[in-house]
Amino acid sequence: MNYWKYLLLTGIVLQVGMARAQGTLTLEVKGLKQETGALYIALYNKPEGFREADAAYKKLIAPVKGNPAVVDLGGLPAGTYAVTLFHDENDNGELDTNMMGIPKEGYGFSNNPKIRFGPPDFGECTFTHGDAAQTVSVQIQ
Repeated sequence: MNYWKYLLLTGIVLQVGMARAQGTLTLEVKGLKQETGALYIALYNKPEGFREADAAYKKLIAPVKGNPAVVDLGGLPAGTYAVTLFHDENDNGELDTNMMGIPKEGYGFSNNPKIRFGPPDFGECTFTHGDAAQTVSVQIQ
């Protein structure tokens, strides 16, 4: 075999072997008040910027289909993640709140932490994702 072809083939084999395994992640969103509107989903892989849309590792807007709604987030490298989401029931592109800033539309977090005096932090919402298919359930508040 030609020396250059051998080097090229070896490099391709090494790259394939070193590629990080990716398992698919599916969200199951339970407790929707209605089957209209869209789910605004943000996936985070670090605590810095948690709950800030611009800091999300991955963002997705998915139309609500069914209750519970099932949303495929695709393949993700193994790691630690947290999900935030809200149900834009009236399809206006934002989470509607009352005068005190309390959400009027449904919202949720991975791990379904108890909501006390404000939103949960990254650690309360994290889950470990491996290289196999995984489903995470989120209960709408």
